Amino acid sequence: MLTDIAIKRLKPKDKSYKVADRDGMYVAVLPSGAISFRYDYRLNGRRETLTLGAYGPGGLTLAEARDVFEVRRALEAEVVRLVVKRWKPSFGAELEGLVREEEAARERHEEHVWGRLAGEFHIRLAKLSGNALLEKYMAELVTRCSLILAVFGKPHSHDGHANEHAEIIAALRSRDAARAVELMDHHMGVVESRAIVGPEEETRPAIGDVLARYAGAITARETATPLVRKARTK
Repeated sequence: MLTDIAIKRLKPKDKSYKVADRDGMYVAVLPSGAISFRYDYRLNGRRETLTLGAYGPGGLTLAEARDVFEVRRALEAEVVRLVVKRWKPSFGAELEGLVREEEAARERHEEHVWGRLAGEFHIRLAKLSGNALLEKYMAELVTRCSLILAVFGKPHSHDGHANEHAEIIAALRSRDAARAVELMDHHMGVVESRAIVGPEEETRPAIGDVLARYAGAITARETATPLVRKARTK
């Protein structure tokens, strides 16, 4: 696994080269000396590469993080509208299966697992929209948001996601698009508040120090089992 010290020791060469970390993540070192974090993943059987950000002082900023969430909130609303139009009973069982796995991971205190499943819920929802391009964009945005949570987020940033996801499913099942969009927008606002917690001038950790935490949130996705939804505790 890469560490901050190991990354600082990487030297530029005549040609660009990669140094692997884990779970498809690696750093790319350019002849100029610039270093960026990249992530390889598969979508619909095809390999995709996402550039996560630069290493060092010129890396991800809070302003950029806010831009990412602004775009994601707009796309999440459109995903919800499309899913309502295409809704089938099987969609509910599929999504509830993910929520069940998310809750189980939270109860086991496996933060990296429930973080991954929390993101997978949104990617699966985008897939159910029937729009392959929207699914691709959502996968990239979820991955970027996972990086933001790893860099800027406070501990246990995924607490409460399962209940919020269950409420969204209930609105989708009732074909109430307006309510589903409202719940999704509220949910994304909560996620953003958990992810972006400090002022712009606040000292942020070196991205290399959060690779292990971040990689756990984007590991290979697994099929989940159906959920008997729990009532929300007030």
